[in-house]
Amino acid sequence: MKRVVHVLGPALLGGGLFASDVGPHAWGHDCSPTNGASDCTQAVVGENRGVITEEVFERMLSASSLLEAFEIAEANVPPGVVSYGTVASIGENGIELTELVLVIDGEAISVNRVVVNGSDWRSMLAGTPAWTDTILEGLDYPVSMMNLPTAFQPLLGDAVRADLAVNRTIDDGLLHQELALRMADLATIDFVMSARAVDHESDDFDPLMLFWPVVINDAELVFQDAGLFAMILQAAGSSTGMAPEQTIQMAAAQLQLMSGQSTNSTTQASIRALTAFLEAGTTPEGMLTISVNPATPFSPFELAAAEDLDSVVEIMGLSIDYQ
Repeated sequence: MKRVVHVLGPALLGGGLFASDVGPHAWGHDCSPTNGASDCTQAVVGENRGVITEEVFERMLSASSLLEAFEIAEANVPPGVVSYGTVASIGENGIELTELVLVIDGEAISVNRVVVNGSDWRSMLAGTPAWTDTILEGLDYPVSMMNLPTAFQPLLGDAVRADLAVNRTIDDGLLHQELALRMADLATIDFVMSARAVDHESDDFDPLMLFWPVVINDAELVFQDAGLFAMILQAAGSSTGMAPEQTIQMAAAQLQLMSGQSTNSTTQASIRALTAFLEAGTTPEGMLTISVNPATPFSPFELAAAEDLDSVVEIMGLSIDYQ
């Protein structure tokens, strides 16, 4: 039996909200029997991706450290897929790499420095929630690998350059996630969220929650622009033919209409903050803060049943500030 894993993604780069399931995919390639891939190794290697057999995967899980698991994985991917300058262990659960390059479908993702200060990497490889403290410095991610509207691609150039820090802990089903993203010449984004895993066995479990298996306790997103907003306006203008100022005016007018339909003071204050952000022009200098503090934890699927914007604000405990 062959098992395909995201060799470097979850364990080294921190994964997403929860680590992806280990399944019949290798960096996007479907190796399931229904896809007709009788020899998954050949199918994937032919596309310059990485396949790990069941035996190698078990060796990775039984490794004494993340560094040892990395070395086992590295030895079992095709030549040229992974390269790096130096590698060093940070205790049993950490690793530091410099000049890391992953080549996927002929495109290179490079990171000047990867620091995993600590990570429950065995659980991550197995596809279960995990904790991690990971920093990526000097990440270059090819624009061609992003699923972006065509209008953005010439504006971004060849790659998006960024620094990223992810700190995630899960204790007794309670998730705490912090993310700090610095995109060169675009924006700074800081995100913090506390959420609880959904009990699939509970009587009120909604099957839709399988797509979002947590309820949100609270969250905050802070956005500081450094050119991204102007780029969004420019890209939108290439599709609509509208100048950035016209787009801003139209959006502000729509917000005012929404404010007039609201009877909730928090909704109205949030709309005023968004309007101030828009009216700051194509290069807003302040910080836009979006906070979520619900009276009781909620699932995003509850918002579909909200009757109006005020109901959405009430369910989420939403407030927006700009200064």
